[in-house]
Amino acid sequence: MIVTKYTIRKDIKKHSQVDKLRIALVADLHNRPYKAVINGIRKTSPDIIAVAGDLVLGTENKVTDLSLQENVLGFLSEAATIAPTFYSLGNHERFTGDDGSGNRFAIIDIMPIVKTGVLLLDDAALQWKGINIGGLSSASVHTPVPERKEALNIAWLDEFDRLKGFKILLCHQPEYYPKYVRKTSVDIVLAGHAHGG
Repeated sequence: MIVTKYTIRKDIKKHSQVDKLRIALVADLHNRPYKAVINGIRKTSPDIIAVAGDLVLGTENKVTDLSLQENVLGFLSEAATIAPTFYSLGNHERFTGDDGSGNRFAIIDIMPIVKTGVLLLDDAALQWKGINIGGLSSASVHTPVPERKEALNIAWLDEFDRLKGFKILLCHQPEYYPKYVRKTSVDIVLAGHAHGG
């Protein structure tokens, strides 16, 4: 587990109901045991938990069946008891490989995720204490080429950009920032994908 602490100075009070915001960002657990991560999160007493994708291990068959991913739902359920938890989908959740039916680019079943109590932001946003929190879901580099340019939901990102007020974007893949996110009015982007890089 890699723990990095950042202090980001933004005028959040002007646009929200909070003076300061402590965020625990988690990404790329890939179905690994999570107890140390949960204990670390508890110690920091975050206001919110942001999960920026890749909780599942997408190289196994049938990862669309989350019962085969023994650590994903447990982590999400425990995180939701600590603080409001917001989850956006990474490349392993979005396109998971063979689901056993020949569907090579299946998307995981989101209903078990929703039942954990986390707030799933699959190209969606909501407002929490006056802060707009959105999740731009990953498109996969494994998407067939004719579909690739449509795989990332740019229309949703444009809608999120037009929202008034402070904006936090969960976006698993940091390489989306220079091409798609930099030109927006998003205040903070929380990413993963680089495994601690």
